Amino acid sequence: MENQDSSVIRVFVVRHGQTAWNIEKILQGHQDIALNETGHSQARLLGSRFKDIDFDMWISSDLKRCIQTTQGIEAAVGADKVPGQFVKSPAFRERFMGDVEGMKIGEAKAKYGDGFRNRGEKKEDMIARIYKRWLECLAMCAQEGYRNVLLCTHGGVIRNFVNYLYHEQGYQLGPGMTAADLRVPYNTSVTVLDIKRADICAGTIERFGCTEHLGEQKEVGDKDLR
Repeated sequence: MENQDSSVIRVFVVRHGQTAWNIEKILQGHQDIALNETGHSQARLLGSRFKDIDFDMWISSDLKRCIQTTQGIEAAVGADKVPGQFVKSPAFRERFMGDVEGMKIGEAKAKYGDGFRNRGEKKEDMIARIYKRWLECLAMCAQEGYRNVLLCTHGGVIRNFVNYLYHEQGYQLGPGMTAADLRVPYNTSVTVLDIKRADICAGTIERFGCTEHLGEQKEVGDKDLR
């Protein structure tokens, strides 16, 4: 799993652990919601999976649910395994959803229709802020010779941004993958992106939404998005 190829920057993209609002199907957006006990456990399990990887850099959304997920990973791998380069950035926050934040998905859809997610930040604006910071971080990785990077962010970010990389930036899909696989990933799932050091705008989506550390492959069902 660890990348040993000096021509590649491997980014392990992690969705934060579960929160109470995930269970209740409440739109979180920029609301700073903590992990629940299941979320803390998921993070520690993921840390056990990562204990043999020598990360060069950690990146995280600055919201609590992501920071706590990285803390759970740290608890499992040990503080000495946390790289000195640790970037916490609002650029990797979930999409801001305006006045539907704090509402249950079903209630927001009933009140505002299918476009309820568009009442705050435009999707293209979210993608733009993420991609700008993404390229800045990759440029640093290329300059420093980093090979393995952890990025902890949010489900909507992962789905929308990885689809953008595939459909708009020409990222390739790994063996056996299809575009239909690029859905909202499960809590603490791991998505693996390999980026060419010589061209940080080019890469491959090697895996998407893997949850082996939870004992089985878990998916977010359509019912969880309604």
